[in-house]
Formats: sequence, C-alpha cells, structure tokens
Amino acid sequence: MVDNEQIIWEKMLRGDEKAFSFIYEKYSKQLYLYGLKFTPNTVIVEDCIQDLFVSIFNNSKISSTDNIQFYLFRSFRNRLIRMLSREEKYHGKQAEDHDFGVIFSVEKSIIEDEMSERVRANLKTAIDGLSKRQKEAVYLRYTKGLSYKEIAGIMDMEVESCRNTISRAVKNIRSTMKTFFILFFPGFFKHKHNQKLT
Repeated sequence: MVDNEQIIWEKMLRGDEKAFSFIYEKYSKQLYLYGLKFTPNTVIVEDCIQDLFVSIFNNSKISSTDNIQFYLFRSFRNRLIRMLSREEKYHGKQAEDHDFGVIFSVEKSIIEDEMSERVRANLKTAIDGLSKRQKEAVYLRYTKGLSYKEIAGIMDMEVESCRNTISRAVKNIRSTMKTFFILFFPGFFKHKHNQKLT
C-alpha cells in the first residue's frame, strides 16, 4: 500500500479487508510491546488488542484520522488501563498506579564489553529511578518517536506538563550518568571539556 494513512484508514472504515490487515500487521506488534510494559500478562494484552481491532472494524461511527499510530496507542492504552483496573479492583489501583517497565535491547558485542555493560547497567538504574509516567513518556518520545502533543493526548495530560515530565526525566538520567562517569571514569568529562575549548 502506498496511500497515506488517512486514505488507508478511510478504506478500512468502508470495510476494505486489505486496509484492515495492513493496519493490523503494521501496529499490532507495537501495541503488544507497549502493553507488556504495563503488565506481564500476555493474555490480557492480546485480548485487549483483539478487542480493539474488532471494535474498530465493526464500528462505523469511528472518526477519520491521519495519524493511525496516535489513534491506536491512545485507544489501546485506555482500553488496557480499564481492563487492568477491573482485574485489580481489589487492590484499588488507578491508571497512574500501573507500573511501566522499560527494557533495553543491547547488541551482544556491546554486552560483552565490560565497560559498556557497566554503563548499560547504570543507565537501567537511572531509568528505574524515574516515575512511572516519566518512563512511559520517555518511551513514547524516544522509542516511538511521538511528538509532545501526541504523547499528551495518549497519556491524557497537558502538552506543557508532558514536555516538563520528559525534560525532568532526561535531566535525572543525565545527572545519574554524569555521577557514574565522574566516579568510575574521572577523565571522561575533563577530556570532553578540553575538546570543547580547543
């Protein structure tokens, strides 16, 4: 398919099975990986994805969109949070209470390097120190490449609040990593500083 997303979406709304299959194939895995960051329960995540696409295909009142990824991520997140809340109602969890796990994918050659492994482990520590909403916002921004406006829409927050959340998260990560390099590689920042001056 070479059509833009709005045309593909419109075709799907008119019952075009090829357009529907294209959208499902392109985004279902992304939604699955996103869902697993809220819960390790693969059954719930898979059921949520299936329910979402069945609902979309059968609902003629769905509005048009020129941003399928944003629409699906927002709809999927809302649906998943509701499903998780029902499953955990006895624990009194709300949407913001659900954890958000960030998993790093590192090439084998990098993992085998001792220094890189220490840096990776420290980066994981820095990420683990973020709040759940910071983790999710950073994931959507830097892994999925979404705009602040799109992330704010998905996470139901103001754009400025979203921008500040990500800014604070990045600042915290940089601060933790800088402390790590100062402690274990004291010449690193001095070398970088000297490079700037020359």
